[in-house]
Amino acid sequence: MSKSDKQSASQSKEASQSEERESREEKEQSASISSEDELIYKETPGEVFRSFLTAIGLAILLRIFIFEAYTIPSGSMIPTLAVGDYIFINKLAYGLWNPFSGRQGVNWGGPTRGDVIVFDYPCDEKDYIKRVVAVSGDTVEVSPEGFLRLNGQWVREENKGLFEEYMHFEPSVDYRLNKYDVQLPISDSASVSFSVLHRAPFLGAETASEGSFDWNQRAPVYGEVSAKQQPHYICLERGKMVSIPQYSFPWKVPEGHVFVMGDNRDHSYDSRFWGFVPIENIKGRASFIWLSIHHEKSLFNGKVRTERLFEGLNPEDVEEEVNQ
Repeated sequence: MSKSDKQSASQSKEASQSEERESREEKEQSASISSEDELIYKETPGEVFRSFLTAIGLAILLRIFIFEAYTIPSGSMIPTLAVGDYIFINKLAYGLWNPFSGRQGVNWGGPTRGDVIVFDYPCDEKDYIKRVVAVSGDTVEVSPEGFLRLNGQWVREENKGLFEEYMHFEPSVDYRLNKYDVQLPISDSASVSFSVLHRAPFLGAETASEGSFDWNQRAPVYGEVSAKQQPHYICLERGKMVSIPQYSFPWKVPEGHVFVMGDNRDHSYDSRFWGFVPIENIKGRASFIWLSIHHEKSLFNGKVRTERLFEGLNPEDVEEEVNQ
């Protein structure tokens, strides 16, 4: 073998060895990176526990300050809400709820007519859900049949006939009620629409008096809890319910309060009987139904009311001239 051939063979061998070294180094580097990646994504039990606590903490904060879930136990809001509906409310709609005082800590606005709200019932701090039909400064009157007069004008309601689906909304109960489509004014040129139920037809009752009753001057009701006596709502002893309105309509809604009614007008315990809701007691505005359960049906036979899933609860805006 010539000298040049030996040199060529030597160079070839060195090149081969160099390639092998580079290949080994790349494999070692790749293995090192893979090992480091494993170390990055593999959490210790303590880290897993801390992540779990963080998730729980965020869920609690969301529930306290932003969204909260409720279930509907009664039929006072039929046909808007059914017994067994599960809803979310927006707790930031009107202010920031203070869980320690059980009142709004910071307020940046009040509800408008037509809003469905959840609030602490002033007498026992149970959560109620009703619809706002009058706000501060409004003059309100309700006929014995449950029809509403707002600021001197009857609210437009169109009779749609017998509501035949009542048992679908409240199992084991079959009230014979008519459904009415309501257009509640929110301004001089617009209203919101929703539906309510009545037993009796509108009889065209007249206003009881020219002026409005001043709740600030009201006389206490028999059996009223003196320790809870407030000018704008009534609380009776031992949790008794007020059976009829205690003062003659019309009433003027005081500052910082709203007048609420259930959409099931003949089966709702609301402002007609016990007075006004302080805005600071409002927890939030109902947003949508996320689940609806019919408690008397089987799993494979209509137990879940699928047609109600994710149904919004904000009333429909109607941009038209409101008859005055």
